[in-house]
Amino acid sequence: MKAAQSRSPVAASSSYRVVAQHVADVDQVHQGRCESVLVDGRPVAIDVHPSQLPAVQQGDAVLVIELADQRHILNQVLTETPGVFSAQIVIENGTARVHLPEGIEQYEMVVGDSRVQLSEGRVRLNGRELLSEAEGRHRLLGHPIELN
Repeated sequence: MKAAQSRSPVAASSSYRVVAQHVADVDQVHQGRCESVLVDGRPVAIDVHPSQLPAVQQGDAVLVIELADQRHILNQVLTETPGVFSAQIVIENGTARVHLPEGIEQYEMVVGDSRVQLSEGRVRLNGRELLSEAEGRHRLLGHPIELN
């Protein structure tokens, strides 16, 4: 029986409790679908590679989530291809940090008319409406602060 045929569907998972998450390198591939990854240098079988994810190649980096009884590919980590860059994701003490490679001077997220731009020492928010809420003290820090 081929490994692709033995994979369980997502709905068959008896537990959705996340045991672990890994950024791992693809180890074995069958027809563009990941069959195993390397986690800390050891091969680990993958149970689910969602069909909406692009095909992978050996050595590609992927985000893997381990449930109590299955391992799923969640996403493909960007690789060095024209127009696309690699970003290092570091998870430490419950905080995920994205480190951009040298030479990237600005990072921008765009959704419709909304835009968040990050550049060296600057954060710019653009949108039809900006909402800022706080239960405690709401402070604006900087010198000078301009309002309208």
